[in-house]
Amino acid sequence: MTLKSQTREISALNIHGRGPRWIPHLTMGLRIPREIVPDYVRALDELGSEHQLEFTAARAALWKPKIQQLTLLAGE
Repeated sequence: MTLKSQTREISALNIHGRGPRWIPHLTMGLRIPREIVPDYVRALDELGSEHQLEFTAARAALWKPKIQQLTLLAGE
């Protein structure tokens, strides 16, 4: 079982959540100046668990919720 499927299983059990359709993700707001993006990512070291030693991104994308448009920037 993959981490993604495990996460979706756990999410499905949350009656207040979004169910099994939820996908683990990291959101960065568009208002963050580009020059501080590396600091934003480094902050994960301070906030994350000691068990989360590495984050691997499957893709990078821009999501525009108002028009339901996903633009793939890198990855699958």
